[in-house]
Amino acid sequence: MKGQLFSLDALLALVAITIALALLINQTEIIYNSQSSELQGIATDFSQIAVKKALLDNWSEANLINATKMNLLKTQLDNVLSTNYNYKVSLFQKNTLINSIQSIQGCSAAQEVAIIKKPVFVKTATSAEEGHLIIEVCK
Repeated sequence: MKGQLFSLDALLALVAITIALALLINQTEIIYNSQSSELQGIATDFSQIAVKKALLDNWSEANLINATKMNLLKTQLDNVLSTNYNYKVSLFQKNTLINSIQSIQGCSAAQEVAIIKKPVFVKTATSAEEGHLIIEVCK
């Protein structure tokens, strides 16, 4: 036929290629989203472990963190997390960094990182004031 740019076979092939490409892109997005939600879930669990198991100073006072227990937390977190994950935990009183711990490698800017920020009360040798605990978990 004159004036026909594509044959019916070519158009059907383009449709099949487009569908295959769309399915591939969709699968890639599903994998990426599951990995990021996995990291977020680990960071959330990690923050609950940090506050409830290792750092609480007095069970009657919710979220009162003893800043001197950060090294104990590092030991517990190293035992809980597998070697596939790195972490960094920073404890702030108001906007001042009080203490920070991390796994051997820590988290770099090039890695995918899940960050959780939990409001806490920070107990130091001299005071107990509002603060926050920042937990970063990366693969």
